[in-house]
Amino acid sequence: MLLFSSAAKSRSGDELKKFAQQAQPKIDNQPVIFIDTGYNTLQFFLRRNQTEKPDDAAVANARWVIMPMPAQFSENLAVISSANVATDRDESLYLGLYGREVIEPLLRDKGLRR
Repeated sequence: MLLFSSAAKSRSGDELKKFAQQAQPKIDNQPVIFIDTGYNTLQFFLRRNQTEKPDDAAVANARWVIMPMPAQFSENLAVISSANVATDRDESLYLGLYGREVIEPLLRDKGLRR
């Protein structure tokens, strides 16, 4: 009997890797923060390591933000958007790459900007 991880069953790992491959040329070496992106290999694929919620300095310095696509924002605001990267097939998690200035109001709502 073969056992596969939930990511392998849902193909979310493949979708996450595709998203990272599309995002990498855009973000290059510019500062990026990750907000509520889940426990996955996205940061590894982008050669980043953010261990905690970003502080005010990290948010202020960020050029890019990767986060779930908010319902109140148009998909058009995302520079790049992912397919479903949720590991559970019954859930959905769609990520977007945003310029920080585009989602500044949302960052304030989340308490990440003053």
